[in-house]
Amino acid sequence: MKKAERAYASLRERVGVEWILYLLAFVFILIADSIGQIKIPVWKGAFIIFPIFYALFLGILTGPNVLKILDDKKVKAASGLVGVAILPFVAKLGINAGANIAIVISAGPALLLQEFGNLCTIFLAMPIALMLGLKREAIGATHSINRETNLALMQDMFGADSPEAQGSLSVYIVGGMVGTIYFGFMASMAAATGLFHPYALGMASGVGAGILMSSAVAALSEVMPAWAGQIAAMASASETISGIDGIYMAIFIGFDVAFTESLPGVLVLLLIALCAAGLSHVIPLKLPTVAYCSILGLLCACPLSPVSQFVIGSAGKINFTAPLTMVGAFAGMSISNQLKMFFKQGWKLIIITILVMTGTFFGSLVVAQVVLGLTHAI
Repeated sequence: MKKAERAYASLRERVGVEWILYLLAFVFILIADSIGQIKIPVWKGAFIIFPIFYALFLGILTGPNVLKILDDKKVKAASGLVGVAILPFVAKLGINAGANIAIVISAGPALLLQEFGNLCTIFLAMPIALMLGLKREAIGATHSINRETNLALMQDMFGADSPEAQGSLSVYIVGGMVGTIYFGFMASMAAATGLFHPYALGMASGVGAGILMSSAVAALSEVMPAWAGQIAAMASASETISGIDGIYMAIFIGFDVAFTESLPGVLVLLLIALCAAGLSHVIPLKLPTVAYCSILGLLCACPLSPVSQFVIGSAGKINFTAPLTMVGAFAGMSISNQLKMFFKQGWKLIIITILVMTGTFFGSLVVAQVVLGLTHAI
């Protein structure tokens, strides 16, 4: 696919268009973080609503379908900002994987093979989609988790106006609206069964959709705090593999300590993110920037790196269970012009989206658990 042309002639022009997005995101972050988490005990797990959901909801309201604060041009700009917000957090996940590199290597076969579990998405969701009356749309709707790269693939293969691409787009929209809550809840319920090792749960969280991965990792970190680092490492490695396969992800950073204390970590993450962005332009290998970012983070934090202790210590002061709010604000604004389509698709697409997410997560989870056991990694 051809690279998109530059949307702005200069930085001044960009700020002139996007300043309202920055301001709205800042306001939404203040509101969402003031509400905080809502944690509802369910069986042995928990139904957790993170601030990202409030920010996502507020962002959706700003679009041309409701409050009309943003027009279509600014909605498109918000979509680009979600991509920018990805990189620092991906760097942190890469650092986490580097700090736990021995564990990641020991789980290598499971990390590779668990990707085949994604086929359960098709086996579970496709028959139901056909039963509900979808035709060619079912191909796009159920072929994968349906995030940015999957949507681009459908458009490239079948055309932007094809039924296949429309099916993919529908699940993309519904997933963005309901997925942040459902994915985290599903992960916590899987953990509550006691049937799955935290390594497998972490791998299954890295499904190639950053906003869903963040929800799952945050929820698992809440219900299994002793395993939070290992879960994040496995999720990072799994997400990187998905990224190398061309899967896109989106998430940002947040703070749970004093700004001056967290500043070195912020600078480390930003530097890794900038280097990754540069590499993606000079290296001819067609990998997503997020893949370079994760790999750089891992290399900087692995035992062979002379700066590993500084990198791990600095990045470790930035909490990744709270950082979801910024990306939620931009993500909500980026799909705020799709609200009519969401209601038009109705309950059928909600069911299919839930089945797609369930098949992807549990398919990867079961494969990871089995392979980890067979290779004696757990």
